[in-house]
Amino acid sequence: MIEVTRTLKAVAAGTIVNPKTAESQILDGMVWGISKALHEETILDQKLGKYMNTNLA
Repeated sequence: MIEVTRTLKAVAAGTIVNPKTAESQILDGMVWGISKALHEETILDQKLGKYMNTNLA
């Protein structure tokens, strides 16, 4: 079992208009990154360079 006890993220966000939305997007990005590293299979389209699975479901 892997337990993530601490995370750190640096963000260059520019001017933030809505702090609540910005915080949400930053946290979501952290969760997605941890999930991708530990659990998720990410399928990449070799021709277009895009992710084929559009959500974590």
